[in-house]
Amino acid sequence: MDLPQGQKVETLVKTFSELNYSQNMIMKELKKRNITLCRRTISNIIRNHGKKRQAIICGESNLVCSKPKLARNKFNVQKVKKMIDCANPPSQRHIAKKLGVSQTSINVIIHEDLGAKTRKKTKGHKLTAAHRQNRKTNARKLYEQCLAGPKSEFMVTLDEAYIYLDYCNGIRKICYVQPGKEPPDEWLVKCNERWPSGFMIVAGMCGRGNLPLTKVPSKVKVNSEYYVNNVLKPYLEVEVPLLYPGEVNKVIMHHDKATSHTSNFTTQYLEELKSLTGINHIKRENIPTKSPDISPLDFFGFGFLKQQLFHHKATTLKGLWKCLETEWMKVTPEKCIQVFDSWKRRCRAVSRLNGQHIEQVKWIHKRVIHSNN
Repeated sequence: MDLPQGQKVETLVKTFSELNYSQNMIMKELKKRNITLCRRTISNIIRNHGKKRQAIICGESNLVCSKPKLARNKFNVQKVKKMIDCANPPSQRHIAKKLGVSQTSINVIIHEDLGAKTRKKTKGHKLTAAHRQNRKTNARKLYEQCLAGPKSEFMVTLDEAYIYLDYCNGIRKICYVQPGKEPPDEWLVKCNERWPSGFMIVAGMCGRGNLPLTKVPSKVKVNSEYYVNNVLKPYLEVEVPLLYPGEVNKVIMHHDKATSHTSNFTTQYLEELKSLTGINHIKRENIPTKSPDISPLDFFGFGFLKQQLFHHKATTLKGLWKCLETEWMKVTPEKCIQVFDSWKRRCRAVSRLNGQHIEQVKWIHKRVIHSNN
């Protein structure tokens, strides 16, 4: 009966010891057999030092204490894999308690054994089957009829958003603490006890650059009448002709499906404008619903402004408006072209994914959303 490799080595050491070999001579003989042992190990084998060796001598090998069972065995790994492979996985503490191991072991299993990475879930609109079908169809139409090739140069998009004074004087939500030190109490991020001050703005972008910001006065409801008189008319009758001299009949206007944008009053004005100037607009039934991921001012414009305001020190609404205008003027025509290129890719991706929300890409000009179409 063949002995295990470890017992073979011990038998060999004891044989050399009975022949009165010194420890140095035993080491040399073992090296000839490609076995490397230190003097201490050889000494322990000769003196039968150790619980396992003593138990074997006493004939109690079945009582030998084996190594503790590793928590990171294949059975636990498979159990953890099954538990985390879902939309709402349990906490590491819950998994550890259920399997009877430490939370540290669960963390290592998840990130090292399974190679999983922690990702923050992207928030998005809840989409029904009708919403997904609408997004799939209209995103494709938007791309093919208005954005494909050189058509994007004549696209104009408008949208509104609230901007608050709290976006300025940005406070980082993290800090770095040196070993042996504690963060001072002054570093506590204090929350305001009242609603932050701010106002609504309207912004616009087109294939040849951005359009000036419009500030909506406080306590004004943006209904259809206000939207037409104070947003559409200044933009479409004044600003757009300046950017497209002699070519306004090629321009197509895009906005989202807000009530003031798709009302009969607004639609009637846009139809009249089309008959007078040739400026076209996307029909209400062709506007993708619940689609901030394919609206340039949502996935780029307003996020860009909020990020830039983080570094400003405005303390009044007047200062906030001044900072907004300054930062918006930094959006160059080249940047608008890049954003519109991303708009094209996003529309194709939404259509290809059957109307599902696409991944929110943080750096939209550095990372491409690939599409097979």
